[in-house]
Amino acid sequence: MHCHKPIYPDTRDEIADGLRAAVNAYASVKQGLELRNPVMEPVLARPEWDDEDQELLDSSTADLGSEFLQ
Repeated sequence: MHCHKPIYPDTRDEIADGLRAAVNAYASVKQGLELRNPVMEPVLARPEWDDEDQELLDSSTADLGSEFLQ
């Protein structure tokens, strides 16, 4: 396949099965490694919410509500 040579139809199913098996093996190994060595995701601080943010949220949801009423 790397050399862009034709693949005989008789062997296509076997090649496809081998590729599927390789993908399944990779996924299993990756899942096993993640179980043994979990990746700690950073905890992001929530942004401060002020009155201006609330006004923007209220106006945008009001706009959405008026679109559905029309």
